[in-house]
Amino acid sequence: MRRFPCFCKPCLDKMKEPIELRYTGTNNNCEYRDIFNKSDGTSYNDWKLIKLSPKPKQYREEDDLAQLEATVRGIRIRMAGQMHVGVFGAYITDDERYDYYIFKCTVAPKQSDGNKVFRRDGNDFPVKDGEWYCEGMWLDKVPITSNWHVVTGQK
Repeated sequence: MRRFPCFCKPCLDKMKEPIELRYTGTNNNCEYRDIFNKSDGTSYNDWKLIKLSPKPKQYREEDDLAQLEATVRGIRIRMAGQMHVGVFGAYITDDERYDYYIFKCTVAPKQSDGNKVFRRDGNDFPVKDGEWYCEGMWLDKVPITSNWHVVTGQK
């Protein structure tokens, strides 16, 4: 392993040698030897074989959570930019009858300026500070059809 390949003629010649000779320390014939030398007598252009072994990762859940939060924040911003009055949207739910809910946007999206809970038709919708939200009308599945929906009067 070399730290810095320079590709001068002497170093290219050294690369042609067998592995056990190629990686035996500093290439003293390197044209840039003076640049690579360190004050302790070693060189940044040392050639040697080293053994690499993986360091056990010390898992930190907060690293994953921070990455997830950044990803979700980016998705929120993109989704808010695509929503406007009259557009249809969908979101995942834990309702046993539906995998997702579909709605028609009736009010332009807004970003919450604090933690809020909206109450619409008997349902609570918590929104955290900084999250995007919009209001709309629910769509229900049309019975005995697949993927057909009808706008309801429910907000």
